[in-house]
Amino acid sequence: MNDALRLLDNHVHLFPPMRTAAGYQSAEEHLAVLQYAFAFSSHPARRVDDGTYAPPATLWDWSRGWPNGRIGAGFRIGAFGRVEWELDGVRYYRQYQSPLLHDMAAPANLVVAMMDAAGIDVAVLQNDRNYGRLNDEIADAVRRFPGRFIGLAQVDEGHGWRADQLDEIERCTALGLRGLYFKLQGLSTSNYQGNPFGPRYEPLWDAIARQGWPVYWDITPVPTPGADNYLRQLRGWVEWVERHPHIRSVLPNGLNTQVFAADGRVQLPDWLVAPLVEHNVLVELSLPIRWGGRWDYPFLESRQILDMHLERFGPTRLVWGSDAPNVERFCTYRQTVTHLTEQWPGASNADLRLIMGGNLEHLFGLHAKTGI
Repeated sequence: MNDALRLLDNHVHLFPPMRTAAGYQSAEEHLAVLQYAFAFSSHPARRVDDGTYAPPATLWDWSRGWPNGRIGAGFRIGAFGRVEWELDGVRYYRQYQSPLLHDMAAPANLVVAMMDAAGIDVAVLQNDRNYGRLNDEIADAVRRFPGRFIGLAQVDEGHGWRADQLDEIERCTALGLRGLYFKLQGLSTSNYQGNPFGPRYEPLWDAIARQGWPVYWDITPVPTPGADNYLRQLRGWVEWVERHPHIRSVLPNGLNTQVFAADGRVQLPDWLVAPLVEHNVLVELSLPIRWGGRWDYPFLESRQILDMHLERFGPTRLVWGSDAPNVERFCTYRQTVTHLTEQWPGASNADLRLIMGGNLEHLFGLHAKTGI
């Protein structure tokens, strides 16, 4: 690896114990949010009794929406990185985090120690609702560890246009947060009555533009799982990008490349690539978390996907993200770096300088010598 690389991770999480309310009204509300999120997942679970794989769990009745569709499966936060549930007398678990997270928490000092061990200079703290309502916790981490974190804010996505949510943007700016994380699953709080790509949400995007913030878009297949809903939301987002060229957009976890896979290869359509290149959208490369359940380090199977991204988007439109500590259920934090810097022959040192940090330095106006 080129020792001169300054590593900026676009995708890191910190969070209090996941059994707690973590900013929600109660621990039970937080648990319902997590069960809803896991109901979207296509990753297999394991049976507790013999460890054999099981099909993706049915954890939600989609016909009843949020929050009434919650299925009584005893869904709970276990220990050692696991979530657990029971259906028809059979107990299941899924390895959600590293087994080393015995208390299902990732405090800021742990994340900094992980970054130090992996050689990471700066990390963007993505503010996913699954982990809680964490604007204050993330702002506190930014204050406590100057120069190490860039914090993103969160709003109630289902009501992001309301005055109280616009006030939250102002408050988060004063707290030192520097971007918005917007997850489409969060639209469940209004039962998907609002369209974030439509006119009702313009007050939110006006507020973001005034702050000069980027938007980190977590595009998910809502209101129910499936490729058709994912593509429909993706098209809506692309149209939004074309109408809002003055707002920088980032795509955390990148594109759902499984949707675009055929005959063992991933190819992205022109209707998707051309607008993102034209409007300087940053696409995250985080293939270990996307494909880690299917491939093992050094993820040599990912080279076609990486080369295709580099060819279609160019090195100035790509950023590296780990999804630590979550990714450590598949590989080490350091390996999320080296699978690119040591195992990707298609990328030059100049490409890697941009992808592994330079593009984020430009996005947030960082100085290479002084940090943030």
